[in-house]
Amino acid sequence: MSSKFAVRGFSEALRHELAVLPDVHVCTVSPSPIDTPIFARAANYSGRAVKAPPPTYPPEQVARAILASALHPKRERIVGGAGRLATLMETAAPRRFERVNRRYVDGLQFAAEPAPATDGNLYAPVSDGLAPARGGWRRRPDPPIAVRRVVAAGLVTAGSLVVARIATRSGRS
Repeated sequence: MSSKFAVRGFSEALRHELAVLPDVHVCTVSPSPIDTPIFARAANYSGRAVKAPPPTYPPEQVARAILASALHPKRERIVGGAGRLATLMETAAPRRFERVNRRYVDGLQFAAEPAPATDGNLYAPVSDGLAPARGGWRRRPDPPIAVRRVVAAGLVTAGSLVVARIATRSGRS
């Protein structure tokens, strides 16, 4: 999360510096967890096994977002419904989001079993040949687009209800 914040901040600063060049666009692509080998290959000093937090999205979605940004510049594109929902919740209820997200990351990104410390690819590339684009975290194929839209609408509605409930409670205090 901190690296995405840094990239967003850098993009904002770059956008400001390049504002005098109307044909130059700074576009930020913010992916949700993507099914790549990063979770297995990154350095890990936590003492616990790392796993990709669900839901993970196929890397092709990021590629499509990058291509779309090149063809039709947009300030920011968020890849994956989980990232969009997180952005909505972070904007609407930042403190609540921080508490929930802290539990989410801890419970879903770290497995219960212990793991030895590893430098991963921090200081040198992993030497097992070419890395595949996928990490093997996705176990099921993508559902049809209609199903994804219904689920996304349900999540947005549920998130809106939660935000409204929080706002109502905050107003009473």
